[in-house]
Amino acid sequence: METTQTLRDEHVLIRAALRAFAALADKLERGEKVPEKVAAGALDFFANFADGHHHAKEERILFPALEHAGMPVQGGPLGVMLYEHEHGRMLLARLRKALPAVADSADARREFVAVARGYAQLLDDHIEKENEILFRMADRMLPVPDAQEVQDQFALLDEDARASGKLETCRKVVEELTDVAA
Repeated sequence: METTQTLRDEHVLIRAALRAFAALADKLERGEKVPEKVAAGALDFFANFADGHHHAKEERILFPALEHAGMPVQGGPLGVMLYEHEHGRMLLARLRKALPAVADSADARREFVAVARGYAQLLDDHIEKENEILFRMADRMLPVPDAQEVQDQFALLDEDARASGKLETCRKVVEELTDVAA
């Protein structure tokens, strides 16, 4: 198994959520009602799974291993990925701020739709860069013992998330979001 396969697999779930989230934004733009609970659930998924679980694996495990193997943090792919993680967090904060007023304010709805689309595009582009550039580099440059250590640490985090029910909750949120967005 490639070192980054776990992350690639998570990208599939995140992209499914992004597609549904973009469809939800389209509904809002057309003036259709979207349950605030579903939109809030999507934001929770992005904060807790995409950022809190997936990006945490990258930032705490993979990126330090790559840096140790000789990839600089600044001036290369790691710096770009870290910047995009931070930019995504900022966009999520803006979405959380706009959400409570979406039902009652056209301005808040427009803000939410615009930022939701920007977030979805940012994360989709980010995933593409990771899959096609960074992860290929990682799979080639990490020595076998380091790659195994990365996989082992990913597995520990996944087991903790499974045991706590967080992974199943995230999957259910994506299913609900997909149903509402359809």
